[in-house]
Amino acid sequence: MSRSDVALPKFYALAQRTNGFFHFLELTCLLLLTYISLYEMEWVHVYSYFGFILFSLLHMLFTVGIDYMWPRTIYGRLTELEKKLRAKRLRWFLINMSSFFISINLYLRHGRVCEPIVYSLHCLFEYFVVLTNIAFHGVAIEEWNQPEQIHIYY
Repeated sequence: MSRSDVALPKFYALAQRTNGFFHFLELTCLLLLTYISLYEMEWVHVYSYFGFILFSLLHMLFTVGIDYMWPRTIYGRLTELEKKLRAKRLRWFLINMSSFFISINLYLRHGRVCEPIVYSLHCLFEYFVVLTNIAFHGVAIEEWNQPEQIHIYY
């Protein structure tokens, strides 16, 4: 598939650039979150956390939205491999979002009532958020390692 096969190529390019910008911001916030501890510069660490979550969810949402909603080609249909990979991406995105909202709920519960084990569960679901984010991005490896013809354009 080439770019000429994509319906509305100018809007498609804009959607892809916007998605790429969200991905860049997600990775920037993740680097800041990784290298600046809460005790060094608390405000940078806190904003990096919220930025990572926000831009991560936006990037995944745009990727899934482009996969499912965009009229990708004028002439061709999706291959079985493309259908399988986009379904896998959607699944990881939904698990990631669910883990994030469960984590927030547990954190708020801990703040209100301070029940036993609730904060530990919050931390566990934060790990799920990170792991499902990694799994979401790992789907790209499956795309690149397939012998079938899948073209990735930047």
